[in-house]
Amino acid sequence: MKRQTSLYLIVIGLFLLLISGGFLTEGLSRAGMDNAVVSQRMAEGFEDFWLPSLSSPGNPDRMNYLPLGYWIESQWYNLFGDDSFMAEKVYSVLTFFIIAALMIWIWRLIGMPKNTGWLPLLCWITIPIVSWSATNNLLESTMTMFILLSVAFLLKSEKARSTMRIRQLRRIAGKQTNANNSQWKAGFAYVGWIILAALAMELAFMVKGFSGLFPIFFPLLYWLIVERKRTGASKQSFIYPIISTALILTVWMVTLFVAIINSPEVYHHLYNYLHHQMIGGILHVQTVASRFYIIYVLVLQSIIPLLIIAIISLIRIKNRPFYRFVLYWHNEKKLTAMQVEHSKMGWLFLALGLSGIVPIMLGLKQQEFYVVPTLPFFALVWGFVLYYLLQDWIENINLVAHRVLMAIAVLIFGSGLVLNVASLHKINSNEELLSDMKILLPYLYDGECVSVSDEVMQDAEVAEYFYRYKKVTFDSNPGNVHLISIYSNVKYEYGNLRYSDMQLPTQMYRMFKLIEEPIIIDTAVACTSEDSAAMQTEESLSDRLFHPLDIDY
Repeated sequence: MKRQTSLYLIVIGLFLLLISGGFLTEGLSRAGMDNAVVSQRMAEGFEDFWLPSLSSPGNPDRMNYLPLGYWIESQWYNLFGDDSFMAEKVYSVLTFFIIAALMIWIWRLIGMPKNTGWLPLLCWITIPIVSWSATNNLLESTMTMFILLSVAFLLKSEKARSTMRIRQLRRIAGKQTNANNSQWKAGFAYVGWIILAALAMELAFMVKGFSGLFPIFFPLLYWLIVERKRTGASKQSFIYPIISTALILTVWMVTLFVAIINSPEVYHHLYNYLHHQMIGGILHVQTVASRFYIIYVLVLQSIIPLLIIAIISLIRIKNRPFYRFVLYWHNEKKLTAMQVEHSKMGWLFLALGLSGIVPIMLGLKQQEFYVVPTLPFFALVWGFVLYYLLQDWIENINLVAHRVLMAIAVLIFGSGLVLNVASLHKINSNEELLSDMKILLPYLYDGECVSVSDEVMQDAEVAEYFYRYKKVTFDSNPGNVHLISIYSNVKYEYGNLRYSDMQLPTQMYRMFKLIEEPIIIDTAVACTSEDSAAMQTEESLSDRLFHPLDIDY
């Protein structure tokens, strides 16, 4: 393991290099900013776990989304504060480090050497959408953690079942006097791991819905691919995947029943999700032209790791190790029993990854990042292949090679750190909006309600950015101290209200200031109750007209 530390460090350094353009920079994807705002408001107490607010900025369809991902991120905000755009970025990257740790745990559970865990990680980080997702605060990253956790628990259950079978055989052969008690313990362990796996899948469901439940196919796939033709497997072994699946479904039904009895809001929220988000999304929402678009995305994103495998396979074509490993059933006599098992596990994870892709093809509502939860399983498959191709090289790294690799690792890791620090506060998306916000926000106080033109009001992403950075909310009615528009020829008079252009050096958005005492109007309809409360705690409107933040305009 000591001589493999450099390879782990190289992989971490490459990951830092790949995310350096988006980690400590400003700007998120549309979905990422929406997630950040909902989580922030939940941390502030404005969003109930089951009853999201409809008056807050952002995507109104989120009332039909499942809330666990938002709640987890809101706890992060409660711990470390929500006054920095870094909070969601750090959280997002942290989830990917947790995913990497879970991948290594699964790698070890299937019998692979600990010092080779960098192989699937290398394949995983070279998938372009992985580094993009790591810095864009997607719900898919949180869901992937629970999916991997459920698969790890299912692997533990299979190990417990294998122990149970071995002890049963020993009891029959009379070679173990306490085999009966040991068998019961193994049986309890088997059931316990299945229950934990079922709960982990439920948590994945509570983050992003049914797309987190595909590990339920694991028991059946494990029996079909790994165990069915295994030496010593009983003819009745097919009963176990049925028992495992039935136990998982039972846990789901029991927990759902208990949740609905204790909190009626659960039923209403799940009903909204099923009818509006899931069924409505499948039947009425179209973002791509073909159901097979997600397959195209998977192939396109997999080009780099597949090229790496192809090049190494050509270099080592003499003994045809790739062919022998992949088509193990034609080459069992030329492979060790361990290699055959590893090849079976590779096919298992390939099937499991595809089982997560197929449900996405049911509808035409697809996004590229929908493949993210399945990518660790494909990376594990490619890790198996690379291990078999490079096994003799990896096991014979000498001291000189180790020192060279360590020097390379330090260089790559250091470069990754430097590039990330150098990118601090740079803008990587929505450049015009964020550049203008840096100019406009100093003139606005925290929680201010701002009048905006119709064009700005209709852009939910703009509203989210203003709220995320300074909790500024938008009002489509005139009468607030400031007005924001994307046009310079905005109407300056609304009744007896008059606005003047503040002549700020912005690129796209222009801000106007109220210059005459307005008539008293009720803006509570447009502003949320918490915004009105914040306004009441500030100085009077007339005072703010002449001394807004004591800034010389």
